[in-house]
Amino acid sequence: LRKTLLANKDIELYRGLKKKLGNCGGGGQCGFCAVELTDDGEGVWGDRSDYEAQRIGKNGNEKCRLACMNNIVGPATVRTL
Repeated sequence: LRKTLLANKDIELYRGLKKKLGNCGGGGQCGFCAVELTDDGEGVWGDRSDYEAQRIGKNGNEKCRLACMNNIVGPATVRTL
């Protein structure tokens, strides 16, 4: 998902200088690529791991996931955080 979002020039995955310079490059360490699934997305993503929940922290709800750690199956609508 991270590669797809970065390839789309209309979407800014890393907003702000801190996220642009401080991101981990897709290693799942920083949590800066957190996105929220905005549609029902039934069957698009699997369950969120405890590691993801820890990395996302208080910035997101149960629908938030790390773009670098997920592959989606089918169309989905996401919102960058």
